[in-house]
Amino acid sequence: SRLGCKPSSRMAAQGEGVSEVTDEIEVEESEEARASTNQSPGTPHAEQKGEMEDRGVPHEASGKEDVLARRGHYSELVQSFEGMRERRATLDEQIVAALHKRAELQERAARLRERLTPLLSSLPNARRSRCRMDRLLAGFRAGGTRAALALRELQETDESMVQRASAIREAFARSAGGPVAGGDDDVRTQVYAFASEDAQAKISVRLYVAKSASTPKDLPVLLFFHGGGYVAGDLDSHDWMCRHMAALACLSVAAVAYRRAPEARFPTAFDDAYAALCWAAKGGLGFRPVSLGVAGVSNGAALALASSLRARDERHGPKVHVQMLFAPWLDLRRDAPSMQRPCDAVGEALLAELCWCRSAYAPLWPDPGDEEAANALADLDAEDIPDASGLPWFDDVRASPLLAESLAALPPTLVVSGGDGDVLALDVECLTQRLRQENNDGAMRLLHLAGRPGHHLALVRTNVVAEAAVQAMLKEAVDFHVAIHRDGRGA
Repeated sequence: SRLGCKPSSRMAAQGEGVSEVTDEIEVEESEEARASTNQSPGTPHAEQKGEMEDRGVPHEASGKEDVLARRGHYSELVQSFEGMRERRATLDEQIVAALHKRAELQERAARLRERLTPLLSSLPNARRSRCRMDRLLAGFRAGGTRAALALRELQETDESMVQRASAIREAFARSAGGPVAGGDDDVRTQVYAFASEDAQAKISVRLYVAKSASTPKDLPVLLFFHGGGYVAGDLDSHDWMCRHMAALACLSVAAVAYRRAPEARFPTAFDDAYAALCWAAKGGLGFRPVSLGVAGVSNGAALALASSLRARDERHGPKVHVQMLFAPWLDLRRDAPSMQRPCDAVGEALLAELCWCRSAYAPLWPDPGDEEAANALADLDAEDIPDASGLPWFDDVRASPLLAESLAALPPTLVVSGGDGDVLALDVECLTQRLRQENNDGAMRLLHLAGRPGHHLALVRTNVVAEAAVQAMLKEAVDFHVAIHRDGRGA
């Protein structure tokens, strides 16, 4: 047969190089052709034969051309597959090279990240330092007291905040002279304690009662907050003042040892002060006071006033019958009028120290790991961190009670000015003016101390004249409290 296996076998024998694939295909085609025609191998189909004869093409030549065409087609397929294999090998090599390149880039990125991490973490501090320098420069340009304070701040040493706080406390304690030696024959004391609002500490309260008093529950109680700029001062530094008031046998004095900065930041001192007020009002001293007043020196006066404001505004707040504010520091803003008043070198030194105490009391900045919060506050001065309301912390009434929207409906108030030696006398002037405008005139009394005792009234024991003035003032304060109690005006 012309389409059978023999022609292909003969071609292979003649060396024409037809592949095995072609032989198999030809065999299959031959079998299909025989099956379709039901003829024996070698007998061409009649129609196919007729068409080939009509075209004048020999049947044997047509079969050879068909085989060659098929062989060329499969050769092209083989070449395509070979080309694909070559391209795949090339792509594999390129992928391997790209993976090596990526590994190198990742390693370089890791090294860069190690170098950039400390730089990025220090960026917020650098921006705050820039804000601080801008503020100091503005102070120099303003001149006067602001320039003097800016110069003192610039000259400050690099000692840690804790080290400087310790030095300030030691100096304050030396100047105060400590508690009365051997106690006082006319006064007995007892120490109480209550848990702080955050349950992180025990707050001590030292109760002073005259021995001549039959029982403290029959006397008015004066809750006393010591001074020291939120950093210094304690129960011992103001012990003599509390004893002097209690010895008059007209009232009991309960001195509160609130937590101090920098270990405890804003608003911890206020929280402790107000918690002490609520604790005493509820019978923490073993009895419910017949009359409860608040008093304080310097920042302690601010704690007393801020506690009165909170008690006034709370629906079920404790009743405060009287408040006595001795040389108060009521405005912690850096640009407060009292912080810019012209003064001598001694006054400048005191203002500089109060400015530092203010920064020590400022809230802590966000955790260094909190990058979002740190970056959000990076363009603020280190002392200008906002509180929960979004305002700078020193605008909060708990820090600056002089900024309260209203001072109305407060209990009768005794305000004492440290005289010409008090660099914060402007706070007294602003307070008394507002109290007169917003309250009945009879609800406020102002005393000016003679002898230039200065701002820290607890530190006058080395000055006989100043100490006598403070003692006279304390007697006036006790009389004021007792008069309010007897008249029932604080009820």
